[in-house]
Amino acid sequence: MLKLTLRQLFAHKIRFVLTTFAVVLGVAFVVASFVLADSLRSVFDELSGDIAQGTDAQVRGVEQFEGDESSRLPVDESLLDEVRAVDGVALASGDVGASGIGTILDENGERLTDGPAPPQIFNWEGPDETIGQIELLEGEVPDDTGVAVDLGTAEDEGIALGDQIAIRALGPATDLTVQGIVQFGDENSNLAGASLWLVSTSTAQELFGLEGQYLSISVAAEDGVSPEELVENLSAALPDTVEAITGEEVAEEFSQAFSGFIDIFRNALLGFALVALVVSAFLINNTFNIILGQRLRELALLRALGASGRQVIRAVILEALLVGLLASGVGVGAGLLVAMGLQALIESQGGGLPEGALIVTAFTWIVAFVVGVGVTTLAAVASARKASTIPPVAAMRDEGFSFDRGGVTRRFVLGSVVLVLGIVMLAVGLFGDAGSTAGLLTLLGGGALLIFIAVAALSPLVARPVAKTLGWPVAKLFGTAGRLSQENAARSPRRTAATASALMVGLALVAMAATVGESFKQSFLNVIDNSIEADVFVQSSSFAPFSPQFVQDLEALDEIENAMGVRIGDMRVDDTSRTVYSVQADSFQELFDLGIVEGSADGLADDGLLLHQDPAEDLGVSVGDTIEATFLETGTVPLTVVGIYEDASIIENWVIDQSTFEENLSATSQLDFIAAARFVEDADPEQAIGAAKALGDEAYPELTIQDREEFKADQEAQLDQALFTISALLVFAVVIAALGIANTMALSVYERTRELGLLRAVGMSRRQLRRMVRWESVLVAIFGAALGVVLGLLFGFAAVSAMPESFVNTFAVPVPTLVTIVIASGIVGVLAAFFPARRAGKLNVLQAISHE
Repeated sequence: MLKLTLRQLFAHKIRFVLTTFAVVLGVAFVVASFVLADSLRSVFDELSGDIAQGTDAQVRGVEQFEGDESSRLPVDESLLDEVRAVDGVALASGDVGASGIGTILDENGERLTDGPAPPQIFNWEGPDETIGQIELLEGEVPDDTGVAVDLGTAEDEGIALGDQIAIRALGPATDLTVQGIVQFGDENSNLAGASLWLVSTSTAQELFGLEGQYLSISVAAEDGVSPEELVENLSAALPDTVEAITGEEVAEEFSQAFSGFIDIFRNALLGFALVALVVSAFLINNTFNIILGQRLRELALLRALGASGRQVIRAVILEALLVGLLASGVGVGAGLLVAMGLQALIESQGGGLPEGALIVTAFTWIVAFVVGVGVTTLAAVASARKASTIPPVAAMRDEGFSFDRGGVTRRFVLGSVVLVLGIVMLAVGLFGDAGSTAGLLTLLGGGALLIFIAVAALSPLVARPVAKTLGWPVAKLFGTAGRLSQENAARSPRRTAATASALMVGLALVAMAATVGESFKQSFLNVIDNSIEADVFVQSSSFAPFSPQFVQDLEALDEIENAMGVRIGDMRVDDTSRTVYSVQADSFQELFDLGIVEGSADGLADDGLLLHQDPAEDLGVSVGDTIEATFLETGTVPLTVVGIYEDASIIENWVIDQSTFEENLSATSQLDFIAAARFVEDADPEQAIGAAKALGDEAYPELTIQDREEFKADQEAQLDQALFTISALLVFAVVIAALGIANTMALSVYERTRELGLLRAVGMSRRQLRRMVRWESVLVAIFGAALGVVLGLLFGFAAVSAMPESFVNTFAVPVPTLVTIVIASGIVGVLAAFFPARRAGKLNVLQAISHE
């Protein structure tokens, strides 16, 4: 049986390659997901090691809120002398700085380092005074008027010693002279694509509003003193308001801070990989069904010669196993190519990943083979079981047995049960309480998969009439060739449905993404039209917070009546972290309409609170009630609910006045994330927006300043970009489905060799034969597209219905996108049929008629 299986594989090389390639694509996406995640993790692990190198211990404030790493207060700079006096301390230096807070400007006021990673701005007092892996290559240690920059950034931006730059963080820009070029770690590429800017301690404290404070203190031990011993000495000598940890723990925490993001990134890619694998499973199962259908006589002869049903099952599964093994090995190499392609795709859409070597771990190899072999083998099990039931005598006759036989009633009942179960799981996931993120994903993913399987099982029941309907215009327009293509698609409903189902999965998800995206886009545009009164919109081009100085300068323009920045911070209510937004009570209602349904904004400036109706209902509070809010810097502050609103699409659930925000949150939180403004009455809109943009061009190049129409167009473009990325990732599934159609058509042509020969013998031309095969392929593709569009619309409607109205309040059907999907599916059908149609047209008539 092993020899026979191997001979069957090598005797049908094209069929073997096509089936293997389908599995390769599915495996490649899984491998790419792990490769990118592991490569990112390696980059940040290396960076964390370099950051902690030389640091034996770190002293920092204790967590004010248990389990919240961000709830550490800065330490007073006087603590540095106490640390230096502790036994075992060789060197101690205070740390001040931030990642992503601050803008670097060149001498012309143009923004520097506009890359995927934000600028890193830290204090540095030189290698003898500061702990860390920083080496001075050129120049000198910066004083209070200078800055040092890493070598990579200096080369990329053409920066030289003596150049003038400016750094803007919380306040006006600070002019500095480039006094040094440095290198971080063993290789300057260790910065993971970021730029490093080093200033004196006093300059850093001024930039970030930390005068007289450090964020932490790094400590190096004397020779012979272990990090653990050093931490023990520090803990015994220092007050309870601070804690000491080892440098190894610092590195681990840094690495863990990125681990969550990396896991989310990997899981998102794995979601697309799962789609590709599901489509591959449909294709493989269909392929094995067709192959075994063509080998009825061969299998029946084996049974007649004494082969048992188990031996037939083992032979089919062995064939699938060999395909899976080869595909898994090739899939690892293909996964590296896919990983590079995904990197290029992300960069083309304005994103960026830190540079580093692509890593294939042993675990990735194991996953590749488990997935490739597992999916292929499982997909072939059903076909193998069917093959084992072939009656030897019946299958050896010309008629009397069909491998495609089966009870319609049983198919309908089983398909309906699976469909109902899938709908229930999906409904619970969308509208019920899943209990956890893992439970939610299981319900949604499992429900969607069951629905796909159910539709694939039930679609043969409607394939014949649908194929007849779709093929009617083809039959009318293309005569005999069109009529035969219609009949061929309709006479084997299971094959047509199975082939179309592979395309259905990918297109259903594309249609769902398009529907949800269009609904969200229309909802957001409605908000801009109905809930925003501002004439000017401002945000950072890198989505980073920016200096509140801009709003002051903007409001000083003659063309601007009022301007307001929105800041974002954290507070705790009932031991739960809440994101709080700040506005200016005297002007925000002229810029935003939150839809206040109870109370008003009066009293907001006097420790008032505007609350969205959802948390108000959850907490059981109404206007006039007091909520105890705990801030990291000032402790518990009573806030009075002055109003309850219903529109949280721009500003979320918790809103306080800017004065309350400034009193209770740290200086580093006093940055604007967005800003808005209104023109003075009777202002010329073009002149007014021109003045605002001129201010930005002259002094704030990091900001994007737009009027209402530009803001709407920009938001649409961002949403379209996100949808493009999602659709591009789902194209892998469509490619696999197209391969499935090509595979099915090629096998169908082979199966019908005698029939095609007879058609040629009775007068059909080669052109008519090719046309017949092409249109049959197109009908199958459009059938799959129709199933996918209908399912995608239903999934999209369910998803939109389950989302809060503050997020999506309009269900919109993306008609142009759906029409494009159907047209593209027809093109896919034409392309998939190219080689099968060409082969059919080249058949030798006499040889085809005599084909067995």
